[in-house]
Amino acid sequence: MAPSENLERQPTILVVDDNVVGSMIVEDALVENGMAVGGPFHTCQSASDWLANHPAPLGAIIDVRLSDGSSEPLARTLREQGVPFLYHTAWGGAAVAKSSPHVPKPSSSADLLAALKLLLAERLASQFPASNAG
Repeated sequence: MAPSENLERQPTILVVDDNVVGSMIVEDALVENGMAVGGPFHTCQSASDWLANHPAPLGAIIDVRLSDGSSEPLARTLREQGVPFLYHTAWGGAAVAKSSPHVPKPSSSADLLAALKLLLAERLASQFPASNAG
């Protein structure tokens, strides 16, 4: 199956992290759990270019600091598109904690996946509220 076919058939999670090894670990964990990965990308620009040419992902995992600077422009774009995301970063602080869920580095793949599943469950619940129809 070609990678583009895979992206169309599975929920896609955008991964943006300037740490090559770390992003590969995240990618492996997502794929092992049945998700397709947009990326991993190491710059805000490359992730933004991808977003401009693909359907919006189900969610995203992004680092605060990327090879080309802050991920804030990417975070803004994700918010505008209604894409939930979490920060996976060693850069903590009140600004990060207030703006989106945050999983500190280092973290286990299990902790990161648990946070992502919670984030996505909240999104899916808001899109498909429980029906009281019997």
